[in-house]
Amino acid sequence: MVVNVDIDELVVKENDISLVDGVLASKDGAIRFSGSWVETVQIDNQSERLPRFTDFKYKDIKKSKSLEKWAISPKRVDDKYQWQVHGFGGGFEPEISQDFVHRHYLGINTNWKYNRTSIVDYDPATHEVDQKLEAALQQAGFKNH
Repeated sequence: MVVNVDIDELVVKENDISLVDGVLASKDGAIRFSGSWVETVQIDNQSERLPRFTDFKYKDIKKSKSLEKWAISPKRVDDKYQWQVHGFGGGFEPEISQDFVHRHYLGINTNWKYNRTSIVDYDPATHEVDQKLEAALQQAGFKNH
């Protein structure tokens, strides 16, 4: 199986199905999944070290979704389809799974494209804790901040 996500992105499951099982059970041998941004509202002052996934837990409820990502079982998909960054070429459009989403961390970045890592102040009108993300991090064994 191949999972197309960047180093600053994590896949979060919406139920008890694993990503491998979700891809294998898909009718196309591949799935796409939507994502959302994890904001740079820092939980603690961690300026003495590189940022970690657990340093950030807020989503901006007013911000648009991030671009789709995908996972594929190569042996189940015809090799005439080109794998691309946010989808596939050649007319291949696998289902958008509701079982998985990804979280794209603004604070885990080298600012290669533009400055994403600047810490923003918490705003209760805009920011809320991403409960699903926190639960996924705990389940995966990440230590609390």
